[in-house]
Amino acid sequence: MKEKTLLVIALFFVQISSTFSLDTGTGVDGACTEATLVSGQRTYNCTSLTISAAGESNFSAAGGTALIIKVQNDVSINGVFNLNGGVGQAGNAGLPITGGLGGAGGLQGANCTANNCSGSNGSGTGVGNGGTNGVSQTGGQSGGSGGAGASYSTTGIAGGQGTEDLGGAGTPAAVAASATYGDASTFETTFTTGSSGGAGGGGDDNGTLYASGAGGGSGGNLRIIAGGDINLNANITSNGGNGGAGNTHSGGGGAGSGGSIWLQSEGQIVIAVAANVTALGGTGGAGAGNGGAGGAGGKGLIRIEDSDGSFNNIGNVDPTPTTRTVVTSGTSDLGVQNFSSDISCAIREIEDKNFIYILISLIVGFSLSLLPIKGRTNL
Repeated sequence: MKEKTLLVIALFFVQISSTFSLDTGTGVDGACTEATLVSGQRTYNCTSLTISAAGESNFSAAGGTALIIKVQNDVSINGVFNLNGGVGQAGNAGLPITGGLGGAGGLQGANCTANNCSGSNGSGTGVGNGGTNGVSQTGGQSGGSGGAGASYSTTGIAGGQGTEDLGGAGTPAAVAASATYGDASTFETTFTTGSSGGAGGGGDDNGTLYASGAGGGSGGNLRIIAGGDINLNANITSNGGNGGAGNTHSGGGGAGSGGSIWLQSEGQIVIAVAANVTALGGTGGAGAGNGGAGGAGGKGLIRIEDSDGSFNNIGNVDPTPTTRTVVTSGTSDLGVQNFSSDISCAIREIEDKNFIYILISLIVGFSLSLLPIKGRTNL
């Protein structure tokens, strides 16, 4: 009976410890390098991950699904890791004018398909709205307005107003993009993506029409889960793509927003001083002639978590990351410490679902362990 009791208790603690283990994958892809990571594959199970100083892992303007890399041991990134959104085409590129693709997991910017296209909207929850076509008076020139930049964790910028050279009112500015959205603290359930920029409005030169610049794509979505340390000695970027420039009197395209970066380690995350981890919005495309410029895109989201939640030697991380402590089987704390540097490093939050799970498991586990003792007493 004693052995049965000990078995129940052991199984109980195994269950508790597994609650906090990160999913570091199967290792089926072996020791991964930049050569392993190809645009056509988006989920990896590595034993280790090393990007060489001369190498680049390029998932820029790739569209499709998010890039998820599970690593059983250490991660060393010594070369560029690129998930930037693509740049929208300029208005003189020849029809159709194509929006930039999002980075892996991101969204494509708005297109312009005809010389008289009224700027189309981008894609996503924080969509960048399109500009308005210019309509000239006889003998005059009227510029289209620029497309708006897309929003994500911060608001995109409105497109610039087009002007009329004969004293008309000009075309109105593209309205600012939608309100901000997304929360890095809920990435477990909503690993959201950024949004893309709107196309500019077409220009009119005494009845001759000109196509506008297209919108920039959003930055991509990257998640790296490591059983060991993550050492960053080079850049990880998931920036929005720039908007395309206008043509003659057309508006520039709005830029895409930054994407999402999520780094998790059961060891330490060390970001070298010279390294940059960024999810910034792109730059709006320049307006041509009387055309308005496109608006800039908003910032994305970054979440960084390791075994102690401490990033003393952190390099340049923008936007400010949400940071957490990963609680593993070797950690005595029974909760997940959540530090949101966007609010205050002094705030500590224990996740309700983990606390409730642990409480129920404690009650059930100890109740089961006592059953054989009670039975033996009644004999």
